[in-house]
Amino acid sequence: MSIEIEGQTLTPFPADQVEQLRSLSYLGRVKWLEYRFKLLFVEPFERFLELENKCYIWLCILSLATSAIESLGKFEYQGKDAFTRFVEDFFPSGAFRDPSLRLHDPRPDRKTKAARTPAEHLYKFFRSSIAHDFCIDWGGLLHREDGAPGYLFQVAPETTPVTDVLHRSGLGIAPRDFVKDFVEGVHAFFAVLSARDGDSQEAARFNKTFTRVFLPR
Repeated sequence: MSIEIEGQTLTPFPADQVEQLRSLSYLGRVKWLEYRFKLLFVEPFERFLELENKCYIWLCILSLATSAIESLGKFEYQGKDAFTRFVEDFFPSGAFRDPSLRLHDPRPDRKTKAARTPAEHLYKFFRSSIAHDFCIDWGGLLHREDGAPGYLFQVAPETTPVTDVLHRSGLGIAPRDFVKDFVEGVHAFFAVLSARDGDSQEAARFNKTFTRVFLPR
């Protein structure tokens, strides 16, 4: 369980190889992060998907995938919108940029702006709600064979009058489509990072996050 990068043998665990990681170039660090993510996340994630016919996996799958988006997004973006920008920029379907979905936020507060876009709903009512409450607070999951009209769609909660559906609707997600988009989005993310100039501002931002996460002082 090791990889050769820039003449060094590295494992996916940073604690015992801080100085080796510190000496890597930008592209070496990108290669190591991709290797670490594939070994410690992608392979177990794929095995977990194989349990679909044995138990209900989708809440856990959404929790794992959205946590990974949160983590990877911080290597590319700064600020609180790293999550939403990741799904909008890297998910190849482009579905999370769809302006036609008219979504409503039933509980806006003063700390955060109201969630209106699909990406904002994914963060607030799926990623955060599952992490804190282990439930989807607004919207939901529906497979295509069970009636989902598409990958992403508007869903009206049972308490919402049908006449008000366009004004009070949450995000519906077909989960298998989401998994495909997520996996391809991660590939796209690492492809962009690997093609980048190591002297660019984006590379400097990546290195800053890499240092914070993996290279403690």
